[in-house]
Amino acid sequence: MLICYYRFFLRICAYVFLRRIYNNKSAFKDFNSIYPEDKNPQTAAHFNKYQYIYIAAILGVVALLVRLIVLFTTFGFGKEMVGLFDLSKSISKTSDLTGYYLKNKTSNYAPGFLYLISILGAFNLKKVTDFSILVRMINVIFDIAVVLLIYFYGRKKVGNKLSTVYAGLYALLPLAFIFSSMTNVFTSITICFSIVLI
Repeated sequence: MLICYYRFFLRICAYVFLRRIYNNKSAFKDFNSIYPEDKNPQTAAHFNKYQYIYIAAILGVVALLVRLIVLFTTFGFGKEMVGLFDLSKSISKTSDLTGYYLKNKTSNYAPGFLYLISILGAFNLKKVTDFSILVRMINVIFDIAVVLLIYFYGRKKVGNKLSTVYAGLYALLPLAFIFSSMTNVFTSITICFSIVLI
């Protein structure tokens, strides 16, 4: 029940935040330099030239920290992760996806997912906790790529300011970082390649 209230509160905050940005007349203008040109023209020119690199680095680091905290403080979805660990070992030994689909006709795993799992199984990890971290680390890496893609694509379309807001919202969106750092499905890879194809 408490989580429902938390989600509702976050949605209201995000809505109010976006409304305030859009109501601001300078919403579609880029950031002004935090260094006044009359006081330090060299520093101001440097910041204006490389501003997008600093912003992308900050977004990437913040998104990574949030996801790593969740990654290293949770195990993932318990029974599913243990089952996936056993599946990765069995598939990596045979490398026969056709045989897997013949035995498991009701399986909803895509071939690409099984190929990734078989590659991870080839590492021959002894502990399921190590496997869990490795699976979710792939998601985290691709999710950071999604944050940066949102920023750089948005920068071309709507400017530096709004692209920073949108990338920051995705970086701190609970659904996004829980999916990438807790689940054992590779949703972040799908999202990343979907954005690349736009």
